[in-house]
Amino acid sequence: MDSLKEKSEQELQVIAKQLGIDRRSHKTREDLEDAIEVAAIKRRLDLEDKARKERAIEAKSRLKELGIDDVKDIKPSPETICIDGGTCPVTFKKISPSPKKYYLFSNNEDAGVKRAFRKGEKYRFELYDGKIHVLPECIVKGVEHTEFVKMEGLRKSAQYPVYENRKNPISGIEESVIAGYRPRFGLEELGDAPDNAAFGVVIDKKVEEKFLKPVLSA
Repeated sequence: MDSLKEKSEQELQVIAKQLGIDRRSHKTREDLEDAIEVAAIKRRLDLEDKARKERAIEAKSRLKELGIDDVKDIKPSPETICIDGGTCPVTFKKISPSPKKYYLFSNNEDAGVKRAFRKGEKYRFELYDGKIHVLPECIVKGVEHTEFVKMEGLRKSAQYPVYENRKNPISGIEESVIAGYRPRFGLEELGDAPDNAAFGVVIDKKVEEKFLKPVLSA
């Protein structure tokens, strides 16, 4: 969305009405802007979910036209087993589902820009800068259940090297060497999420108030 701060009060009221938001229930302009942003994200996620379901129905219909009434279930990938739990296909070790956590996402590279990525054949995640998300712990911290069922965490993979020119003590020649690593984005763990919480951005204002207000007032 365009910057809401550049909109007039009348324009904000029009947008709020289109999203089903009652202006009278939001005392300040800032509260209204926050409500519009959350509602817009929810509307987009609902539309994307509807589109995915429609594509699935269309694909099933086309397969049926080809004489294929059913498709065998795809074996879950190691990433999916790490998230959902299951059984290692090689060692047959039983694996528990990854705990769900609340994380605050910060984009250190491009402020205000969202990040999207896939994990395995089942899950696609979108992270919004400055928003709280429900994520499986394993994709943030990484996990290794067996040699065959493991996942590298985002905190480790989402870093890039920082180079410095340093003089080689033996040759006396300056060389570019890795001096450290800088995180591309931040994922601050805020607390445990309910087992039945859906993955993705949190649109529950009560959750935001619980975790963000103490941070802002500190």
